[in-house]
Amino acid sequence: MLQLIYTSEAKNNFSPGELQNLLLTARRNNDRDAITGMLLYEDGTFLQVLEGENEVIESTYQRIAADKRHHKIMLIARFEIDHRSFHDWEMGFFDASGGKLLQLPGYSNFLSKKTVELENLEDGDKAREVLLNFKLGAWHRHSSPLHAANPHHSSTHNEF
Repeated sequence: MLQLIYTSEAKNNFSPGELQNLLLTARRNNDRDAITGMLLYEDGTFLQVLEGENEVIESTYQRIAADKRHHKIMLIARFEIDHRSFHDWEMGFFDASGGKLLQLPGYSNFLSKKTVELENLEDGDKAREVLLNFKLGAWHRHSSPLHAANPHHSSTHNEF
C-alpha cells in the first residue's frame, strides 16, 4: 500500500462552490477506487495525502497532475505503508485560507512555501505531521466549529 503527499498551486483561486464540487468528485472517485486521504487548501495552495493500493495511487496522481486547474505540482513524499492513516476518510477536507491553521502544531509555514526540495525528507515528514495533527483534532483548539472538516458532512460554511 502507498501513501503519497503532494502540493500544488491553483491557477486561479477556487470559490467555495468550486472547492465543494472538487471535493464531491474526489470523494466519489476515491470511494470507487478505495482511496483515503486528506486535502488542505490555503489561499490557492493544495496539500494532499492519498492512500491506497500502489497502482491506484500512482494512476490517480498522474490524473491529478494532468488537471489544468492547477500547476507547480510537487511530490513531497512517497511512503510504503502497512496501514492507512486516514482509513475512514474518502477525502477529509479543510479550507485553511485566511491563516486558520497558523497555530496548528507542526504547521510552520509549510503551505505558504512556494517551492519544496523533493529530496528533503523533513518536508515530507512535516506534511505528514500537519495532516496527522489535523486528523487527531489539534485544530479544535484553534478553529471554530464552522471551519472543522467532517469527511461525511456537508454545509454552506466552508465545511465540506
